[in-house]
Amino acid sequence: MPPEPPALSAQASAEYEFGPFRLDAERRALYRGAEFIALTPKAAEMLVLLVQEAGRIVTKEQLLERAWPGVVVEEGALTNNISALRKVLDPAFPGEGPIGTVARRGYRFSAPVRQLSPGAAQPGTAPAASAPEPRITDRDTILLGDVENKTGDAVFDGTLRQALLLHLAQSPFLQILSERKVHAALQMMQRPKDTPAVGEVALEICQRTGARAAITGAIFALGDDYVIGLTALDGDSGDIVVSEQARAHGKDEVLKALDGAALSLRGKLGESLASLTRFSVAFDEVATASLEALKAYTVGRREWFERGDAAAIPHQMRAIELDPQFASAYSALAIACTNMGQTVRANEFILKSYELRDRVGERERTRIVATYHHIVSGDLHRSLDALSTWIRNYPREATATTNAGSHYMTLGQWEKAFELTEAALQSEQTNIVYSNTAIIQMALGRHDDARRTLET
Repeated sequence: MPPEPPALSAQASAEYEFGPFRLDAERRALYRGAEFIALTPKAAEMLVLLVQEAGRIVTKEQLLERAWPGVVVEEGALTNNISALRKVLDPAFPGEGPIGTVARRGYRFSAPVRQLSPGAAQPGTAPAASAPEPRITDRDTILLGDVENKTGDAVFDGTLRQALLLHLAQSPFLQILSERKVHAALQMMQRPKDTPAVGEVALEICQRTGARAAITGAIFALGDDYVIGLTALDGDSGDIVVSEQARAHGKDEVLKALDGAALSLRGKLGESLASLTRFSVAFDEVATASLEALKAYTVGRREWFERGDAAAIPHQMRAIELDPQFASAYSALAIACTNMGQTVRANEFILKSYELRDRVGERERTRIVATYHHIVSGDLHRSLDALSTWIRNYPREATATTNAGSHYMTLGQWEKAFELTEAALQSEQTNIVYSNTAIIQMALGRHDDARRTLET
């Protein structure tokens, strides 16, 4: 008699390689290279059994019991799922594909399979260990690429990347490559600045900017459910560093599922438990629970980058109409109105964002408090207190050091202003920072240095 199939519990945490694919048995997740491949739950369950029993016949009864335990179903359900698996797998294999039919008995998985034990080095992943080394360090810069929308629902276009950005902005461990640097890299690559940063494009951006890794993702619809896959790729090799997957039961649960996947990914990348505990407020608490409001906010951010403040305002107004508690949208409106010289209107939005400051992450909260005391209350010292907290928690944040340097310029404390502005230059070489540096150097009597700064 053929040996009984091994119990799932004995191999639940194993991963398997066959051809260009990797199968995570525990999560029922299939990958081709860096791409997450969506399968229905039943098809995924059947694939796990077939791969675990590679080379041996798996009867129809075994497959039915695995996918529909204790339930009587038509055999057509089985053949439909086998057909779906073949559509995914067959193009990557010569001949008839890896799933063969054994007449009147069942199916056999014929492709060579390699089981990756939990302690083995896995292609595209860092070696596992009882105390794994961090995949990245707090000195590394990360590219946040795009989350591909494979659902056909336009509400997810760009929206999940923006949600991911708002989540990751809470982390003092992850330093996200600025949009300005991403756009500059795309320009050097002679690509439009709205080119999705996925695959080879993401890797080239990493290589041009020195980013250590790229985080990309995708969302798929499976009936009424949604599957979200996040992957961190090595910026040099393109190998998978870590990956995470989450399932949402309905559209209203997507942001919550994304939040959980992002939090898990941060831990896998090396962020400490203490940091995750302190800097991980749920997305619906620090941003919005409304996909539609987030979509309007996302479009507003894109319009701001591409066309300027005036183009962004209608979309941010729509965001606060859909969610009157969306603090980040009020903050974006305050910035746009300030830039356009609409002082009274800007102050109204700054005040509103200040009132809602407990509904944002710590980085955004300290920025809002600093802005409120700078613009509305006029208390530069309290603004500097907030900026000092911002810098202490996020020491590589150029915006905080630039603003603090500007405050000290206003107060005439030139040495302190120079110290902070010089620190800002280590992160962002913008015209504002260079201009401030030159002004400070002039005030300190360092005229030759100021001339060289302006010539940079």
